[in-house]
Amino acid sequence: MPTKDTPGLTQKQRLLKTFLTECEQAGRTFTMDEVAAAAGYSPKSVRAYKSLGYLASVIVTVSPGVLRACGVAKMDDTEFQRAISQSNKVKDIGYRCKNQLAKALTHKSRDNAILALSIYNNPTITNRIDGFAMLFCAAWEQLMKAMIIEENGESAIFKPLVSGRLRESIAFTTCLDSIFPQPQDRRNNDSTRKNLERLRLLRDEATHLLVHEIQSPVSRLFQACVLNYDRMFKSFAGTRFLPEVGPGQLILLYGETSKPSAINLQRLYGKEIGDEILNLFNTIERDIEEINDPTFAIKVFHKLVLEKEKGESKPDIKLTTLETANRDAVVVNRPKNDDELFPYFASNAHTEINRLLQEKLSRPDYEKRVKHSNRQSIHFNRHDFICIVDKLGWRNDTEGANGFHRCSKTTPKSVTHKYSQVGIEFIVEHIIKQDSYLHNARKSYAHKKRKTVT
Repeated sequence: MPTKDTPGLTQKQRLLKTFLTECEQAGRTFTMDEVAAAAGYSPKSVRAYKSLGYLASVIVTVSPGVLRACGVAKMDDTEFQRAISQSNKVKDIGYRCKNQLAKALTHKSRDNAILALSIYNNPTITNRIDGFAMLFCAAWEQLMKAMIIEENGESAIFKPLVSGRLRESIAFTTCLDSIFPQPQDRRNNDSTRKNLERLRLLRDEATHLLVHEIQSPVSRLFQACVLNYDRMFKSFAGTRFLPEVGPGQLILLYGETSKPSAINLQRLYGKEIGDEILNLFNTIERDIEEINDPTFAIKVFHKLVLEKEKGESKPDIKLTTLETANRDAVVVNRPKNDDELFPYFASNAHTEINRLLQEKLSRPDYEKRVKHSNRQSIHFNRHDFICIVDKLGWRNDTEGANGFHRCSKTTPKSVTHKYSQVGIEFIVEHIIKQDSYLHNARKSYAHKKRKTVT
């Protein structure tokens, strides 16, 4: 008679372990009713445990109704208890599979998918695009073969055996035709299939073109491929391949968002390959636009919304374009740097003012406002500009609060004065409105200079 049970292992679990060990060592198959009778469980309970995957690590299905023990003979009591424990709430990957090879392929498929993601999401790996394409193709192929085995048996994934050669399995495209049958009208082709066809093309025919410059459209294909795989894996295996991570965050979308230039590509890779890379980029972007389906390539758009407290339906602030905004909208202008806001120096501001005056005034009106009694030439010059700036006192406004002038220290003892387009137009407007505006500014500046000398 057995001695006291090992701590943690119940009597029924011990009887089940003994029965399965004996069957495995003898190479004998059994039924669910035999399991129930040997361990003292009700047949209904044993079937429930099997369907929920709690026995998937120790019992495999040979054929309908016929079972076989797997790996129990090498387990100690602690390992056996962990393998069948319901408290872990963790189902073995592929627990639904009736065929052991299908289960193994499901495991390998998951491993390759995770490896592909870890490579692509590592920014230090420069060849992550082709690495992902190869590994995720393998993940999809193994998953599809597992599905084919479950449906049609192991022989369905193997080619006829050729004497003297290793047994070969069917190709990726054959698996694709089995799981995603090609319709007669290609326009109605499944977008998931199109995504996988593109992935295979990148792996088999365009590996030399998978450079980081095409990450922008390719990463959208890859993300859709991951989401498609996650749905298919869950449907077949009963669990997500990465349950601890939200499927929408499985891949990092990064890289250049702008289209690479032909000149830059040719400089980096030569004319022939550079043109091929650009053609691939354009082809993928065109396919994404034409197919317009998230199962082929995910859509990427930006939207800024500041939400209210939880439970509120509408946001307090929403970013929109001027064309679609209502009359109560607040216009937010794009921030500009000083070079854009204040593009003029004293050395070139007078040239722009002179141009605008000649453009807006007739020749007599221009000469009337600009002519200087002590000058032979008639034009608005740098000295005239300094006279007006001094009269307006812009250089006293060091903060640029009026929007006309900004000063900055280039060195501890050197100050640079810059002027805005608004300031230029302000001066032009006043010269046009007041005939003597420039003459008065000249007199004011000359008087100040004489007073300073005295």
